[in-house]
Amino acid sequence: RVAVHLLADCARADVDAGYDAQPQDGFVSLVGLDAAQAAARIAALDLDLLVDLNGYSAPDRLAVVVARPARRVLGWFNSFATSGLDAYDAVIADAVVLPPGAPPEFDEPVVHVPGCHLTFEVRHPAPEVVPPPV
Repeated sequence: RVAVHLLADCARADVDAGYDAQPQDGFVSLVGLDAAQAAARIAALDLDLLVDLNGYSAPDRLAVVVARPARRVLGWFNSFATSGLDAYDAVIADAVVLPPGAPPEFDEPVVHVPGCHLTFEVRHPAPEVVPPPV
């Protein structure tokens, strides 16, 4: 009942960190497309929901969000402040970024999800977490 499409500014072969491809997933490359072209390609998918994983970390792609190429647009960038854009129907936050009951200073409605927004697996060698030195 749910189709998942990964929309990316790279080729599928270049997506390796944190994405566990499933046979039913769709992949749409936006490589070489300007914001208007990318929005048109996304709109052609007739999506019910578009979740923006970038926010201000990819400012040149904010114009895609502003074009609202899906019926509903959510931001999953766990900012500590509002995007300031009317383009988002809501932002997704966890209790670490925005504790429930805290007075949100967001223009968008906030949808809380359980757990933590860090939804990736570290696949490279990393040191053990230790107490700070002071």
